[in-house]
Amino acid sequence: MISNARMYCVTSEVTDHWKRLLESVIGAAGCAMTYLDYPPSAPIDGLWARGDLGAVMMCGLPFSQRVPQPQIVAAPVPAYGTEPRKAEYWSEFVCRRDSGFDTLESSFGSRIALTTHGSQSGYFAALQHLSAYRRRAPLFRELIAPVYTPQGAVSAVVSGRADLAPVDCYSLALMRQYQPDMIADLVVISQTEPRPIPCLVASGAPDPLLQNSLLSAHTQPHLRELLDQLLLERFVLPSAKSYRVLDLEAVRTRNSFPLRELATLIDPYYLSLPERDVV
Repeated sequence: MISNARMYCVTSEVTDHWKRLLESVIGAAGCAMTYLDYPPSAPIDGLWARGDLGAVMMCGLPFSQRVPQPQIVAAPVPAYGTEPRKAEYWSEFVCRRDSGFDTLESSFGSRIALTTHGSQSGYFAALQHLSAYRRRAPLFRELIAPVYTPQGAVSAVVSGRADLAPVDCYSLALMRQYQPDMIADLVVISQTEPRPIPCLVASGAPDPLLQNSLLSAHTQPHLRELLDQLLLERFVLPSAKSYRVLDLEAVRTRNSFPLRELATLIDPYYLSLPERDVV
């Protein structure tokens, strides 16, 4: 069995923190599990499709849609936001400080970057949020080529390829901590509603000892430091049913806000998707 936190490995240093944390809880539980180094260049869907997942971080949208559905091992609770803190996250719309945008509406007519059509935070959450403005469609001048990851979304805005992008707020918090120079010129002008955060999943029934080790990690002094380094308060065990809302909202958004209403120019990647996958 394998463990991996690729989704939130925004830098090599953060990758090391996740690896140390997961190896520590695995060791404490006495599990036969290995941390798999999965390069950023490899498609993450290939990781999630494996049949030997023991504790692998997975986006909530594909989790809610996959059949058979993986089993939740635990979900992280970020150490920020309003209290009581929950296993939730949202997308933050970022732009350059010198863009002149101070509201989401003021960015309409510019270029937006999205990740891929299977993403919650970088795609569907943003489109659902923007569907409230559909009567003003097309909202943007251009939807640029897919940026795949939160880091890619940030890079697109910083480099000037895009003017605006939705970014997973936990990824952005990690970048603020570990890549402050990279995002120093970015500001947040809007955010989506909170939704269930990506969770660690297993292909089959979770190892109960590993699960207990994760859920009690915040009580262990030697793990508390690693949690702090990862900007986490603790792990909890959410209901799989709580993620169902992500699939329901994706279907609703797909039906109510066609992609062609989003932008005048759309990168061929998005237009080449099968009709059932096009928002």
